[in-house]
Amino acid sequence: MINFYAPWCHWSVRLKPVWEHTASFFRDNRRVLIGRCDCTKEENRDLCRSNHIMAFPTIRIYKLGATHSHEYYDKERETSAFLEFINHELSELRGTVVPKQIDGEEEGEDEDDLRPVHLSEPGLWKNVGKENYEDTSATTSEGCMITGFVLVNRAPGNFHIQARAAGHSFNADTLNTTHYINSLTFGLPLTRKELKLFNKDVSPFIDTLQEDYFKAHHYGVTREHYIKIVHTTFYPLHASEPVSTYQYTSTDTEYPEHPPSAKFSFDLSPTQIVIRQSRQPLSTFITSVCAIIGGVFTVIGLIDSVLYHSINIFKKQQIGKLS
Repeated sequence: MINFYAPWCHWSVRLKPVWEHTASFFRDNRRVLIGRCDCTKEENRDLCRSNHIMAFPTIRIYKLGATHSHEYYDKERETSAFLEFINHELSELRGTVVPKQIDGEEEGEDEDDLRPVHLSEPGLWKNVGKENYEDTSATTSEGCMITGFVLVNRAPGNFHIQARAAGHSFNADTLNTTHYINSLTFGLPLTRKELKLFNKDVSPFIDTLQEDYFKAHHYGVTREHYIKIVHTTFYPLHASEPVSTYQYTSTDTEYPEHPPSAKFSFDLSPTQIVIRQSRQPLSTFITSVCAIIGGVFTVIGLIDSVLYHSINIFKKQQIGKLS
């Protein structure tokens, strides 16, 4: 069991005496190795980063000397809980926590067993294969998927998504705020039928950030989205109730912050857009048709007049009567 910790972490400091007490039970046990790794030390930073240690303390379990695979410990951080967990794991591996004395000899002990390991022993991490950890196949960082809604007042504000957990501290230098926005809308969600009512000038701005990918170019930076929102009411033809929604535009920037987050700052415009869909009356249609017909006759008359006078001038020029 390895405890990845940071001296500045409050939870790591609280765990230290419990961890040392737990380790004292296994000083003479050759099957259980308990150690710590300080991720703030220069010689350990690459190791912690390559293994995506982003929260402190992080406790990992390596079974049977394996360094390419591990399990997380997420139970209570008390000595009794640690002992119960280790006892359960050893029983599954057909081992024992405390070796039994049989005629003055310890059961299961031979010259090939691992030597006893104590928590304060220098270079403890090398006992579980530090030099082999660069060969791990883990190349992607952990992430999470968030869905839901937030109730806010009709006033400027913001909300942000940040890595937090009870009992853990996070290292900002290892947090990557790259995120993909599947959908972000304001107001009540619209049905597909309602969305089809809007024309192409309105519908793209209802979910402006839909399926947008924002990559953080550095660790420990906050990506902030500045969103300008305007209320839009649409009165469709032959509908008893209007459709109310919100359009928005967005710009973004990134800057260093501890701890980093994905931040969304929004501002509601005091104006409102009202769109009314209506059908023209018959009289308007007849007037338009008459205007078109009148325009056609006028253009034809002008063309006829120009052609008539041009032909007359040409004939007079031929007979020499043009003066």
